[in-house]
Order: sequence, then C-alpha cells, then structure tokens
Amino acid sequence: SNLSLAKNAAVKNAVKLGLGLGLMNFGMDVVFSAGYWIGSFYIQHEVENSLRERDYNAADVIIVFFSIFYGFLMLGMAAPHLGAIQKGQNSAAEIMEIINERNTFVHNG
Repeated sequence: SNLSLAKNAAVKNAVKLGLGLGLMNFGMDVVFSAGYWIGSFYIQHEVENSLRERDYNAADVIIVFFSIFYGFLMLGMAAPHLGAIQKGQNSAAEIMEIINERNTFVHNG
C-alpha cells in the first residue's frame, strides 16, 4: 500500500541521514584527535610557527581546534539543505527535458 511505501522511503532516508551524520562526527573526531596530537608534538619539539616567527604554543593549538570545530559545525548545518538542492536539480533536469523534447504533435492542414 501507499502507506507502507512511504514508511519504507522514510526509513531509508533516516538511515542515510544517520549514516551521514555519524560519518561527519567520526571525521570531526579524527581531525580533532590528529590536531591535538600534532599540536602537542609541535609544542613539545618546539617547532617554529613561520607566520608568527616563534614556536607553536597552546593558544595556537586551541585556535586551530575552534576553527576546525566551527567549520564542521557549519558543514553539519548545511547538510540537511543539500537534499533540497538535489531535489531542485532533479526537477530542473526534468523540466529541461520536457522543454527540449521534440514536438510530437502532428498538425493537420
């Protein structure tokens, strides 16, 4: 029935959304842990920050952490809207197909 088809479609959509958000969170955690590890390595081994002409310190690591955090946060906020963009592109493709379709009406004259 139509109700079961709609339910199945909703479940598939929820699974895709859940997997996408889970992957995004996993990626964010990997980047954070790599950032902290590399940051602590830079601080411990007194690697020079060429932009500031001094060694890296904890403030540099925190700045990078929050920059990455807010970047991923904005990607997460944009993710739900990507589905709407895709639907719009699909609709536009269908409309262009109809417009470009050759006129099949036979004119009787």
